[in-house]
Amino acid sequence: MSKQLVSRGLLYTFIFGALFFFLNRSASQESLTHTLIMSVIAAVVFGVCYVALFSALTSPAKKMKVGIVLPITVILGIVIGHFTNHMKLGVGLGLVLGIVIAFLWDYLSKDHKGESE
Repeated sequence: MSKQLVSRGLLYTFIFGALFFFLNRSASQESLTHTLIMSVIAAVVFGVCYVALFSALTSPAKKMKVGIVLPITVILGIVIGHFTNHMKLGVGLGLVLGIVIAFLWDYLSKDHKGESE
């Protein structure tokens, strides 16, 4: 596992956790401690999934495609989840949608020999 993958994972985890905390804090009537604990748990799960996913991907082209799409769709999922009051569903759908879009992008960009561009 490379240092770059771990450092990028920590950066995205921190951004995700902070965004998750502030959006939940503004929309929730729960205590500060409860919101903070839930945000830390969500950030850790996101970080583990991020590092595991990118460790499993073998091709640099696939890593680039997932790296572009995944943070964008998760953040959009968080924002949409905030507006619809279904934060967990928004995060989950953003994650799944990001992975699906990245793999579709990779599949559609393959040439006739089955190799990625």
